[in-house]
Amino acid sequence: MKDFDYNELYNIIPKGKENAIHLKKLSERLNKSESATKNIIQKARRKGYQILSGQNGYWFAGSDEEVTAFIDIMQQQAFTRFGSVSTLREDIKDKQNSENKQLSFFDNIHNESEGE
Repeated sequence: MKDFDYNELYNIIPKGKENAIHLKKLSERLNKSESATKNIIQKARRKGYQILSGQNGYWFAGSDEEVTAFIDIMQQQAFTRFGSVSTLREDIKDKQNSENKQLSFFDNIHNESEGE
C-alpha cells in the first residue's frame, strides 16, 4: 500500500473557516472512506499540518487566532471526556468493591452454615 501524500491535502482542503469542506466531500475528493479520511486528518495534524475542523467541515488555519480558538475547543472537549472517563472508572471500581463485599458476606454465611 502506497503511503499517503499529505501535501495533497493542500490542494483539497481550503484555507479559512469560511471555506471549510465537509467530511463527505473531502472523502470523495480523496477517494477514501470517511473513517479513513478522519485518520488521515489526525495523522496530518500530528505531522504539523494546521488542519482545523468544526460543524462546517475542515480547513487550513487562516490565522493564529483560528488556531488558538481551535486549541481552546479541543482542550475543553478533552477535559470533558476525561471527566466522563474518570466518573465511569470510579463507578466500575465502586461496583466491583460492592460486589466483592457481597461475595465476602455470602461466603461468610455459607462457611458459618457448614460449620453447624
